[in-house]
Amino acid sequence: MKIPVKLQWSSAFSFEDVLLDKEEVQPYKCRGLYAWVEFSNIRKQPHLTYLGWSENIVNRQFTHFCKTLSCEYVVLEYLEDDKPKVYWMPNTKDHYKNLLDKDFYLELVSKAHNSITTSNIFFCSMENVPKEDVKAIERSLVFENKPITNNRGTKSPPVYRYNVEHCGSKLLTDLFKN
Repeated sequence: MKIPVKLQWSSAFSFEDVLLDKEEVQPYKCRGLYAWVEFSNIRKQPHLTYLGWSENIVNRQFTHFCKTLSCEYVVLEYLEDDKPKVYWMPNTKDHYKNLLDKDFYLELVSKAHNSITTSNIFFCSMENVPKEDVKAIERSLVFENKPITNNRGTKSPPVYRYNVEHCGSKLLTDLFKN
């Protein structure tokens, strides 16, 4: 049996909103969930690219920003068919060899910058929810929705499953599966 839960998602924020610490992001400097959405190049189709939780969901984005630009995270690209493709997967066999190639590295950083600066970020404040419950909800959502760049939690079912009612941003709530 799935446990019922209701999540209230924010409207979209950009990494600029977060990095410049704009007033609108202040209420989300708390425990909760966050989701990233990128749009494909041609048909502008939205893709759920990452889902996570943190004790401070705004501050966690600074870490993601820096790790993406330093090539520690997956970098996507969108080709003519408008489907996201992994352009860079860190910690692979040729990881360091590729990073030593200056032309490749500069192209990779450019793609990473483009990817992260065009992402939309959505927040769901859960400051009054116990940390273990937030983590369990995140794990269930990752398994059910399989965001493109989430590596952990997409293959084996979680211990707890949730029947989630998503509220707020229509763009994001339409991407989620129960």
